[in-house]
Amino acid sequence: TNLGNTLGGAPTAGANTSYETNNIARTEVTEIPQIALAKNLDSLTNNGDGTYDVQYTFNVANIGNVALSSVQISDTLPFLPSANITVVSTTLSNATGGLTASGSYTGVSPNNLLLSGSNTLAIADTGSIRLVVRVRPLTNAGLTTYNNTATATAESPDNPNAAGADTSDISDNGTNVRGTGGDGDNLPGEANENDATPVTLTENPQIGVAKQAGTITNAADGDFIVPFTLTLENLGNVN
Repeated sequence: TNLGNTLGGAPTAGANTSYETNNIARTEVTEIPQIALAKNLDSLTNNGDGTYDVQYTFNVANIGNVALSSVQISDTLPFLPSANITVVSTTLSNATGGLTASGSYTGVSPNNLLLSGSNTLAIADTGSIRLVVRVRPLTNAGLTTYNNTATATAESPDNPNAAGADTSDISDNGTNVRGTGGDGDNLPGEANENDATPVTLTENPQIGVAKQAGTITNAADGDFIVPFTLTLENLGNVN
């Protein structure tokens, strides 16, 4: 076989006439780094002492065709300390998929990064991490609905040292990392796939009272002594 034919060049005089058969087809594969993120409100617990525990789970996935490095999730909490509400504590746990939870996360920049160390995601790999935030509303204005989103970023192998991330995605509400925007394509990164995750803090103050008569006693002077027992109970979800 003529070398020029093998490399895809034009055949020369006297060359093998099977140019079509021996011609090499070249296919270029484009690297598409793509990270996807979803944020889900798992539970909201009223602790009955004026505080609430808000539990979130973040699901992140590599849905591109290259491995991802420097994987990171940032989330600035909507419960920014103010005159109406304060953050008592934040706890990260249950990191999966090789992700490492940060030990310095507070939900306020610059400590708004959920992961620490070098986190990677192979093609089609997924990971998750759980966040529990304890908050204390300080006024009635603190009892409201709070919305926010998180952001996932990562770098690709071809560009590991470039400034900025090669791929990013704003979280969608729920557990589906591809989003549920309703347009049918389930592609992350689109405006209609970046729904905020809401949580509503409410209080239900309620008290109950019961009155019960005891044993009546004849005082022998024409009077009767009737004892009563009053029982109060907090039937609401706050002290």
